[in-house]
Amino acid sequence: MKIFIDNDRDEQILLVQRNYRAVNKTDSVSRLLEKSINKYLEKQQLRVYIQPIYTEAVFWELVKKYDKQITRLTFEFIRPNLANISGGLADDLRSFQEDSNAHKGKLQLDAPSKGTLEIDPKSKEINGLVEYSSKGGGDISIKVKGLRKKIKTSEGTKTMEVDEAVLRNPSKDMLDSLFNSIE
Repeated sequence: MKIFIDNDRDEQILLVQRNYRAVNKTDSVSRLLEKSINKYLEKQQLRVYIQPIYTEAVFWELVKKYDKQITRLTFEFIRPNLANISGGLADDLRSFQEDSNAHKGKLQLDAPSKGTLEIDPKSKEINGLVEYSSKGGGDISIKVKGLRKKIKTSEGTKTMEVDEAVLRNPSKDMLDSLFNSIE
């Protein structure tokens, strides 16, 4: 199993090789790495949160698929140290997190009793939260009428398949090209 970490100032990416002989899920490796790093960061009230990235279309496809059936929508958002993803987060939510030193927050929307949510794809606020989440700022869970399990956007994690790659002293452009090819 191989792990690649790009700790760029503006964009931090972790790639985990899927190896079913070593571990069943790549997020097991992410959680282990997160736990190991946080052991040292917690002394300074700091934490690292490793979150999957996905395309915003994953969320909107779920909304379309379960139209008129969604009873709860929960946005989990993590206070980032990455300015490039926090633009999608509403100023009020960002300020609220900063003022309270909160690392994580949740915004939950519940439908009326025996009703469903109306999720408008034109909503600036919803789009901002979806964009923020898709870039690693937290997970979105969707509760659908008739389904026991919540559907999570993190289950639509970006993956790519590479037969073979040899990178010796790769340039930033080469790495950006590789990361952008993730489907």
